[in-house]
Amino acid sequence: MKKILYDERIVFDKFNMRVKNIIILSLIGVCMYASCGCDDTGTSAGLMLRLVSSAKSAGIAGATTAVGSDINSLDFNCAAISGINETTVAFSHTTYMFDIFYNDLKCAGKFQNSFGNWAVNMKYLTTNDTRRDACGLNEGEFRNSDFLLAAAYAREIHPIDAGIQLKYIYEKLDDSKAGALAIDAGFLYSTYRLPFDIGLSLRNFGTDLYHGDLGETLPLELRVGINRKFEYVSLSLDCARYREGSFIYNAGMESCPVKNFVFRSGYSEMNGFAVGASFIATAVRCHYSFSPMKYLSENVHRFSIELTIDRLKNKKHSSRKMLKKKAAPARNSNLNNQKSYGRDDIDDDIIVIESE
Repeated sequence: MKKILYDERIVFDKFNMRVKNIIILSLIGVCMYASCGCDDTGTSAGLMLRLVSSAKSAGIAGATTAVGSDINSLDFNCAAISGINETTVAFSHTTYMFDIFYNDLKCAGKFQNSFGNWAVNMKYLTTNDTRRDACGLNEGEFRNSDFLLAAAYAREIHPIDAGIQLKYIYEKLDDSKAGALAIDAGFLYSTYRLPFDIGLSLRNFGTDLYHGDLGETLPLELRVGINRKFEYVSLSLDCARYREGSFIYNAGMESCPVKNFVFRSGYSEMNGFAVGASFIATAVRCHYSFSPMKYLSENVHRFSIELTIDRLKNKKHSSRKMLKKKAAPARNSNLNNQKSYGRDDIDDDIIVIESE
């Protein structure tokens, strides 16, 4: 009888925990929704914040809100870095029409003593524009630029991964300059009790960009996503609500048909279909994506490279060990033939081998 009551208590406690987690996520979502739904006038500034920088994320149409343990998901959910156990660096380059260039550099790692995960991010967007006088005559070209510097922190608070990111946005339009601060907040819920992972994030909540007396709001958005992983396939679905009140749905699929090769495809209501692929090695991952622009006759190609620094160090250390093992017999053979080789030559050969 006691055993039955004990088992019932365990089941009841698990049920209460599940309900508690659902309530917490629901309250967080309601608060985020209320913040995102505020009535703001004017246009949204810092449009760089809406562009997908990573080729890996673009390959699944940006449906990465619930994709965890991935540095490429940092843009859409800062809690995604919580599961990264090795120091990783990722660089992405995108070329748009009209000589618009977009570069992105990310680095993420894990603090010692299980204190959480960290990440830094830099983005740089440049565009060409034409300066005109009051009559509309061309007075020459100039370059606009957007710059972003961000730092993120994430940690597992069982059973939820939580993250926060602080961003500084700098915008230069001809001779006018403006800066703003913004924060992102993200949550990931992953448990064996559910067949899929849930992601929730609020992006670009911050101050306005002021060019003179004109203030422009940042593109605030709330994102909710789910991700279901199978043995060789991963499916993702995102819903984003923007400050203007519009809803955008994204869906993506990732599969691994052969070893070291990943294929991706996705669809976004805003940008249409997208495809991508990755080649995966021990410490290096190369990503590519192709995204035809839905309302323009231009295509966007993105390239990304991802390096796992810890694996590179281990690989280099293993190579040095192999070289030292090969150098040992060479030293013995030279010592047995001292008539043809001098002592100084032997030491020099060993030093060269070890330095390589």
